[in-house]
Amino acid sequence: MELTRRFVFHGHAAALGGRIVRRGEGKNAKFVKDGFIDVPGSALTVAGGRSTHGLCLGTLTWWIEQGRSGDTDLSGLGMVIVSRYHDDEPGSPWTYALFVDGRGRSEQWEELVAIFTGGRGGTPLEQFPWAWKPSTLVGWEPAEIAIDHAPGRGSVQVLDRVSLTIRGPVEDAQPVTCVIPGHHRAGREVYTELLDVHLEAPLEFRLTGSCGYESTFAYAGA
Repeated sequence: MELTRRFVFHGHAAALGGRIVRRGEGKNAKFVKDGFIDVPGSALTVAGGRSTHGLCLGTLTWWIEQGRSGDTDLSGLGMVIVSRYHDDEPGSPWTYALFVDGRGRSEQWEELVAIFTGGRGGTPLEQFPWAWKPSTLVGWEPAEIAIDHAPGRGSVQVLDRVSLTIRGPVEDAQPVTCVIPGHHRAGREVYTELLDVHLEAPLEFRLTGSCGYESTFAYAGA
């Protein structure tokens, strides 16, 4: 597969299950979302940032409003990643599975997989931890994906494998950014009502009340 194909696309994204890392104190404190992990009962970790429990679980979702890779149109397609890593494992390697929008065509699926695994280079290699860190892609497949990124609410459904409902935004939340959309983009912290994932271990979990994040995004590569 050609590695240097130019791509550019933008849209909106959400991540459920996460850590918030606090930088600074008092009125000057800044909250930076970096990574997506389950922190049951707490939305904060100490500066420097290992998670409260070490085990990092999450689901990342994207809706591409407009974009293309080479001559391949990617507009109107959804993507979902289910992921897991642990802070106490050397290098905290990621294990993840990827679902591409089943309404697309084979050439669109191949382009999306290449981009989202870092195979096309560009900004994903600066913003996707699973692309620059040790990682294991357990597999990818086209699937029926229903994504509702209504601000502060929304839901995601991937067959009977992934079910997600957002309860609402965090009240009086501090400014939050995330490396995956990019720290230059403002976003909002939200709570999940339910995140239910049914894949093979270790990507099988059920979370309620965990934290999440929503933002716009734009990725590009040469």
